[in-house]
Amino acid sequence: MDVIYNLSYLSFDYALSYHGLIPERVEAYTSATYRKRRSKFYVTPFGRYAYQDVPPSVFIRGIGMFGIGEYTYWMASLEKALCDKVYKLPRIKSMKDMEATLLDDIRIYEDGLDGMDAGKIADISEHYGSRNVSLLSKYMVRRCGR
Repeated sequence: MDVIYNLSYLSFDYALSYHGLIPERVEAYTSATYRKRRSKFYVTPFGRYAYQDVPPSVFIRGIGMFGIGEYTYWMASLEKALCDKVYKLPRIKSMKDMEATLLDDIRIYEDGLDGMDAGKIADISEHYGSRNVSLLSKYMVRRCGR
């Protein structure tokens, strides 16, 4: 699936949809890369591909190998996909704004949030160096109590 850039994994909206956290059908394979220095978008006969950078320090954290038939690919866990998504958003200023962003803007199902592992988000968030991801971690610990 993810054939354009080497060293990438499916994440962001594609992984959030795959894991059943958002209601929207995603029209592109959204992937994370590192050290590419800019976002890229490609349209090929195989589909639409979007690539965005994440910090190298988080690139391998929270991803796993998936497969369809004889094809294998890397994809973010639901916690990692959410961290990547929040990382790329404009600055989120408060817990109230975080909740509105998650539920209203990203449109994550509330029961999906409640089923997430706040500990995994906390572990991953330490490596982003991002206020947004740190705020997400605090919000999830408060929400889930873990």
